[in-house]
Amino acid sequence: MLYRHNTKATHDFSAPPETLFAAIQSQNLTPTDKHAIGTFLSLKPFWGTPGEVGYQMLARINWGSADLEMTETILATDPPRTYRISQITAALTLCRHSMPLAKLSTQCKSRLMADFIIIGGGVAGTSAGAYLSQLGKVQLLEAETNLAYHASGRSAALFEESYGKPSTVALNAASRSYHVENKLLSPRGLMLAGSHDTAEAFENESIQMGLDLMSGAEAKAMVPILNTDVIDRAGYHADAWDLDTDLLIQSYVKTIRAHGGTVTTKAPVTAIEKTANGWKVTTNSETYEGAILVNAAGPWVDQIARMAGIAPIGFTALRRSMGRIPAPGGHDVSSWPMIFGAGEAWYAKPDAGALIVSPAEEDPMEPHDAFVDDMVLAEGMARYEACVTEPVTRLLASWAGFRTFSPDRTLVLGREPSDESFIWCAGQGGYGMQSSPAAGQLLADLLNGKTPAIDAGAVAALSPKRFR
Repeated sequence: MLYRHNTKATHDFSAPPETLFAAIQSQNLTPTDKHAIGTFLSLKPFWGTPGEVGYQMLARINWGSADLEMTETILATDPPRTYRISQITAALTLCRHSMPLAKLSTQCKSRLMADFIIIGGGVAGTSAGAYLSQLGKVQLLEAETNLAYHASGRSAALFEESYGKPSTVALNAASRSYHVENKLLSPRGLMLAGSHDTAEAFENESIQMGLDLMSGAEAKAMVPILNTDVIDRAGYHADAWDLDTDLLIQSYVKTIRAHGGTVTTKAPVTAIEKTANGWKVTTNSETYEGAILVNAAGPWVDQIARMAGIAPIGFTALRRSMGRIPAPGGHDVSSWPMIFGAGEAWYAKPDAGALIVSPAEEDPMEPHDAFVDDMVLAEGMARYEACVTEPVTRLLASWAGFRTFSPDRTLVLGREPSDESFIWCAGQGGYGMQSSPAAGQLLADLLNGKTPAIDAGAVAALSPKRFR
């Protein structure tokens, strides 16, 4: 018989089918709730498309007044792993109902049991999901119709390893190999443009980022529109790269689904409840249950924490605006570096034959679907224009997004001390895309009891414990 329970088991796919079948059966001999819900019928080898090899289980589920026969395929493409019985078949974790199945769709939504429920479908949630899916069943929930709709979809999309605080730089460095292996990077370069008025900021930032210094004239040779009457010093770093953020998100989603996880959009969370087995999360249409809750809700992370009964940390959502303008003076901008005004008074980056210019503002806002403040954008354009010889003649497009920071402007990654089944993956600020592979790996290592790849000092600096 099959029983609802939370027993964990590790099975090696190299074992013959009958051994795996016997191991699964043996864990169901002693029920934890005296409520049998089904019977194993068979377990046999499975061959699908090339590379898809595993086992196929057939079970009969007793559901209300009806019996259902259903199959669940377990692929051997994953390494041997620990999983819950619910990962063999989600049906085994459904509550038994006395109503006819015909009424199910309207009167009783399925409570799908997962090992990890992740709230948020930006780069934080998808990267966490990709790595956690290798440890157990992932259910990712995103409120919007599309993934990466808010901050993640409005990123400047640059990989600069030295950008950020030391713990962020550690994550950046550990993420480089993922970006390279997945062919997500293309050459860009970074230039810091300074003047007499910004000398102190220029010196500090050029040292922090390890830039090679050059004169204003040398910088103009690289970016012909620079006004050398204003820009009299510059720093350059070739090791800065355009990052294909769309492909990055797709790679994470592909990994989640390859390991049997589910990504659900149009699922805003309306309620969160702590249960004996973990968490119950209600959306506008479904109820989901899981052992571990991962809070990756971007600007809304404190709101999600409150819903879960967890004290908020005090994150701040800071708006940043961008405007796309035609290539200045008709120049071919494709080989120009990304240019920062010292003190981050503005920045400009080539984009599809045009130039993106940002005021680089940090205006605190309540989380919402961010939009541009025209005056703020105009002021930023004016700061940019003061440093170049070509005026801004028209605006092709504009948009805004949030960069969400913790009180110390460092990411928050790890278990909540007051409830270790609640996981923070938050405060990515402007570093989320480039640091996401290592951030996801760190969460998986912490939850799996492994020693993280980044150093202990960085792990401590990222831990939620610093706020408790």
